Order: sequence, then C-alpha cells, then structure tokens
Amino acid sequence: WNYALNLDKTTGLKNGDVVTVSIDEYTIDEYIRSCGKAPMEKTKQYTVEGLDEYYKNVNEISDEALERLLAEAMDVAKANLSSNYDPATVYNLEAMELYVLSEKTSEGGRKTHNKIVVCFDQNGTYKFTDWGGTAYTGTFRLYYGICFDNVSFDKDGKLVESSLRDYKADNNWVTLKANSDDGKGRTSDYRALGYATVNEFIAKLVDPYRADYSVTSKVLENSNE
Repeated sequence: WNYALNLDKTTGLKNGDVVTVSIDEYTIDEYIRSCGKAPMEKTKQYTVEGLDEYYKNVNEISDEALERLLAEAMDVAKANLSSNYDPATVYNLEAMELYVLSEKTSEGGRKTHNKIVVCFDQNGTYKFTDWGGTAYTGTFRLYYGICFDNVSFDKDGKLVESSLRDYKADNNWVTLKANSDDGKGRTSDYRALGYATVNEFIAKLVDPYRADYSVTSKVLENSNE
C-alpha cells in the first residue's frame, strides 16, 4: 500500500534544511479500511544532508581544490589570450589573488549562488612594425581575470569537477603605448587584455556584486605582490 505524501519543500534545498513530510488524510482512511491499521505519525521531519554545497568563502577551499581550480583558470586564460593576441605577443601569467563571492541570501531566485574570480598578474612584450617599416616594442603589466560561477564541493569536501564548466574569460582591452626600436622617441598604440591596476580589476569584476554577495579574498603564495 502506498500513501500519498506531501512535502512542504521540494526545490532550492540545501544541507541543514528541514523538510516536513505529511500523509494525506484520505489515504489514511483508505489504508485503515484495507489493512485495519493506521500510521503512528501523520507528519515527520527530515534534515537534508549529503548534497553538494557552493563555496561561501576562501577558507572552505582545500589546497587540493585550489590547485585544480587555478590549473583550470590558467588553461582558460591561456586559451583566451592566445586566441586574441598576435603571435608576436609574448606573455607570462601568474595567479595572484582569489576572490570568492557568495550570495548573502538565497531569496530572490538567483541562478548564480557564488562566483570565484582569479586575478592573474600578466607580464608581456609585443613587437610589431608599422606601415612605414618602423619597428616598435611594447612591454606591459596588466591584471587579467577568469570568473567561475556556481563552484561547489561534495559531502567529502572535494571540488565538484563539473562545476568548473561555467566560466567566463574577461575581455577588457587596454590601449597601450609602444616605443620605436630606433631610439628616436616615436610611439605607437597597441592593445592588450586586462586592467592597468588591481583597483581597476576589483572595480570591474568584484565591486559590482557587493550589494548581493559577500566577498572574501586570498593572496596566493606565488604572487609577486
């Protein structure tokens, strides 16, 4: 015999939520008539556990998870920069800082529960020749970002690999000046991806979300800062 059960919550569940399960009255009457017995309880509460959870702050990210996260961010960053840069651009990337943005409340039906932003220190050199045959060299240091949405960990505290699939490589272009190689003091414009300062990086990729998200950050050990 099957009871008709009602659950007071069926969506948006997270670990620690309490779900109340109740039996429809008409089902109880049918059960008594058929079996001559009645359930001992009409309602029962269960605590949700074992679900994947979204990272809420940098301290929740284990060393193993951080290593995997940064490796994925580096792969995404290199792929995006290589596809946008001229082959003559030589650059080096180093993960500098990590930001975890976690929604302050689950109310409001947000689809993005957290954001993890990786800030890369990008040093590069770009050599080119203008239409008149003058060679130029530009060197730059910019701050470049990769953002992952809805990154989670399982009940054992391990990073959920599939949660790294939702990412965005920032495509903010900066116009820079290159100096002529002939020493005559001529300059020419060229462009590169990133932000000129860390403050500009934060202002564009972190600050706009502070109203709805709490922010924690971590300077990475290999940072040049």
